[in-house]
Amino acid sequence: MNRVRFFSVVTVLVILTLFAHLYLQSFKLEEPLYIEHYYDYVYTQDDPTKFDLYYIDHKDADRDIKNIETDHGIELNVIDASVDQRFQHYALHRLQLQIPDIDHDLSIESMTINYHDGVVQSAQIGKIDIAKAPEHDAHVFHVHSYRDHEQQQSIIAVEEELTIQQVDHSFSSELKDDIVFLFESYQSGQSIDITNVPDWLSDDSLFRGIPLMAYQDQILPKTFEEDTFFEVYTHVNPNRLMVVDFPLYFSKETEEHRIPIQQRTHLTESTIHQLIENGGS
Repeated sequence: MNRVRFFSVVTVLVILTLFAHLYLQSFKLEEPLYIEHYYDYVYTQDDPTKFDLYYIDHKDADRDIKNIETDHGIELNVIDASVDQRFQHYALHRLQLQIPDIDHDLSIESMTINYHDGVVQSAQIGKIDIAKAPEHDAHVFHVHSYRDHEQQQSIIAVEEELTIQQVDHSFSSELKDDIVFLFESYQSGQSIDITNVPDWLSDDSLFRGIPLMAYQDQILPKTFEEDTFFEVYTHVNPNRLMVVDFPLYFSKETEEHRIPIQQRTHLTESTIHQLIENGGS
């Protein structure tokens, strides 16, 4: 009898602990939480820049956004608002925003969100760089990309001889430990071992058995002949919750050539809670 009573008490305690945990999980978010965004866009008047802004809120929250201003006082146009992913207590929301006409380069790191109920929120959103389009923009290759969560595979078909002297992007300092570019070339028929790969990538089965070469391995400059192709694998640290959309630059003499990199960390129930614990990063 005592044993039955003991197990009954234990069962009740476990149930109460579980409910308490769920209660706290569902009420620890006091305001929408905007995740990190790293965007680099080119602006033209004929094709105004649109971009997606992601934030996490309670699943049943009904917040009506009145307007959004950048840290420069520029008001952004809200084109669309939708729910991108749903979880047990929370939801990942997506705002599609549009930059109004600008006559100068712009860099956005924070925004002020005004809600119709009078609440005003200041949010750090990562970094969004917007520059006016260059007068001349030459391309010597075509790009086809395939994406799967944190990995992107880009196939580059070279239309004329291309010498890559360096590989860089706008956020090389902010994301130096959280994004890796690996190259695969079929031109030489030789594979180059990967070295200095970060811990978060070393166990990734997606890259096992693939003859890749990292540009950090001092393989540059490298020349690709006309009518050849190579592949670039981009991988984002799954432990850093963010969205990236920027070009990867290949420098060739005085010209700049680029391929688009677009990735978003895949969110799960556990990463949502981790994101909230870390305050959005």
